[in-house]
Amino acid sequence: MHIGKRIKFLRNQKGLSQTSIFKNIISASHYSNIESARYEASSDILCQIASRLEVPDDYLTLYSLPSPSLARKIQEYEKAVKQSLTDGDIVLEKYREDLSYIPSLTQEFDFLLIHSGHLLRKGDLSAAEEKYKQISYYLEASSIESHPKPIRFKFYYVSGMRHFLKRNYPECYENYSLALNNVTEEEDEARVRQNTALLLFQTYDYHRSLIHVKKARNLFMNLHKWLDTVKADTLMGILYTENKEYDSAKKVLSKGLELARDRNYTEEQANILHNLGMLKQEQGKYEESIACFKESLEIKERHFSSNDSYHVNSLFKSYYCILAGYFSSKRLDELDKLLKDADSYCHTELHRYRIQVMEAKLAFELKDFETYENKMKQSIDYFFKNRLWEYIEEIAEQFSSYLSDKRHYKKAGEYLKIELEAVKKLYKERSR
Repeated sequence: MHIGKRIKFLRNQKGLSQTSIFKNIISASHYSNIESARYEASSDILCQIASRLEVPDDYLTLYSLPSPSLARKIQEYEKAVKQSLTDGDIVLEKYREDLSYIPSLTQEFDFLLIHSGHLLRKGDLSAAEEKYKQISYYLEASSIESHPKPIRFKFYYVSGMRHFLKRNYPECYENYSLALNNVTEEEDEARVRQNTALLLFQTYDYHRSLIHVKKARNLFMNLHKWLDTVKADTLMGILYTENKEYDSAKKVLSKGLELARDRNYTEEQANILHNLGMLKQEQGKYEESIACFKESLEIKERHFSSNDSYHVNSLFKSYYCILAGYFSSKRLDELDKLLKDADSYCHTELHRYRIQVMEAKLAFELKDFETYENKMKQSIDYFFKNRLWEYIEEIAEQFSSYLSDKRHYKKAGEYLKIELEAVKKLYKERSR
């Protein structure tokens, strides 16, 4: 890596022209060659450029000198991120000032990879993209294959997570495979396999997903990584449920719940109870499923933050599943009563339109067909506009059949086309 790439990144980030940086310092061609990594710059020139870019002199002059003190702090941050997202946040805040300007290019590159991974695990794709942009600048003049194996692993692992959040599933799988080829530690292998299992679950490849998650679970157990073991149990339970292997699903989810309770993993207890509810619902045991969802929701309400998007979505998910349980078991009075609490759980437009679909279904059961039609039309239009194909697939065919029964054949045909388009889009996405 070359200091010119850092200079170019800083200049572009600040929206400055090359002229505003090199004027009265060096010639245009000399500066261009520095940015392009063809020339080395003297310390005096780098200090003057640093002043123009409004960064500390050391940030440009000491680019080839790793700091033992910063190495320890970066290592502590990496260890904290692996432990939990909250621990990562705490250590990052603790060393925020020290890690704002890391002079060594190799150390900064390592930190950027760790920080990007941290942001991606939190689901903050936009912030991670800013870090990834800087990573890309640094790689312009060199190949990732020229870096040590641990760095190659982090790069491919982070790239895989990035592609997963962008729903670029083939690219995600390719990068996770490359990460596995560059693994140097068992814990890293376990995490890549867990993420690969999640990817394959997303693309409905349950068989291969189970193979990866089982290997991940064994590795986590051997390393005494109990929280990750519980998460692996949860995913295995979901996969067994999807495969209709209900006994295996119940066994592995119960084992995970026992471990989560022993270790006081509150969030994981709530998640497993939710998935036990999904298992019971799949089996048609609606009373038992509602009980699981309620217990899950109670834990989430006590411990989850209303300022965290993941927690907000998780709360909504359990609340919605209780609604679905009441609907499936025809407990319409209780469904109507619980729908009145919807504002407490709806924090996004998507939440509100999903509730509107449930309200439409209730209206249909109560033979209020005008309300049913209006709410279904509005919801399907919203899902279609925002390309939320999975929600369209669930309701458009049913609504089309309803319109056909009412002899509104033209409208029925329009919604059937929407449903077919959603199926086509989902098939393409899942089979990539």
